[in-house]
Amino acid sequence: MKEKKGFEVSDYIIVQERRFFIDIAKKGCGSGCAYCYVSSKDESQVLLNQEQIKQICIYLQKHYECRGRIISLCPNTEPLKSDASRKLVLYIIRFFLKCGSYIQISTKESIPDEFLRKIDSIAKRRVYFNISIPFLKNTSEIEPFAGNIVDRFENFSYAKRYSNICFCLYIKPFTKHAYQYCQLYIDMINKYHIDT
Repeated sequence: MKEKKGFEVSDYIIVQERRFFIDIAKKGCGSGCAYCYVSSKDESQVLLNQEQIKQICIYLQKHYECRGRIISLCPNTEPLKSDASRKLVLYIIRFFLKCGSYIQISTKESIPDEFLRKIDSIAKRRVYFNISIPFLKNTSEIEPFAGNIVDRFENFSYAKRYSNICFCLYIKPFTKHAYQYCQLYIDMINKYHIDT
């Protein structure tokens, strides 16, 4: 993802039949995962500002039926990398929950308790956190700047506290590595009572 000059809403959205993908960054992810397709995966995020995020939300609401649609955050960057990125994500969540949409957030980060508390009060079981854990070993080489595995699994302990939010284990890409550690995944699923 190269930084775009100027601001065009269409540069930050992908529209599918039942789903919208929204990006919050002009470029950069910061996680640096070896298997990632994003060209600026190793670079720090250059985030959009809140006014630009607002324009994206209003554009989608004006031109498409949002009720029942899935809003997926973010195909080209880590949505929960920083306080600043979480503020943008929270704005999008609040906006589209009012429209009757479902929100799907894939992350490799530890999710702050305060952030979850704000979402739980409005989520109504329509916010899904996909906790991405496709590798259990050698993650410092494969996903060098992503949250550590222990913290990512700890996200599932929040499921007991925040019953209005859904937490899912997300194993993508699914490789020989994941298959090799199948029993470890099963052990973690049982430990944290992960149901999705």
